[in-house]
Amino acid sequence: GTLATALALSGVLPNVKAVVTAGAPHIREAFEVANELAESQPDWSVEAGKEIPKFHLAGETDAMVSLDWTRELVESGGNGEFVVHEQ
Repeated sequence: GTLATALALSGVLPNVKAVVTAGAPHIREAFEVANELAESQPDWSVEAGKEIPKFHLAGETDAMVSLDWTRELVESGGNGEFVVHEQ
């Protein structure tokens, strides 16, 4: 999910119409690479990638990925809906 979100922002996958993630953390380095890739894409920007719809799902009791990490992914990815389930 983290990589899919970052690649959608980068513009290297021009046919992506939406991104869905489940329990994915924000990894700063993935977004740094996405920014670099976006700069090399003609007629593309990270802002354009942020317009791609995203749906992020996270569990309140997830022991591996905290809600805060997923929330950071949502904020960095743009145009995303964030749903938290009880488990």
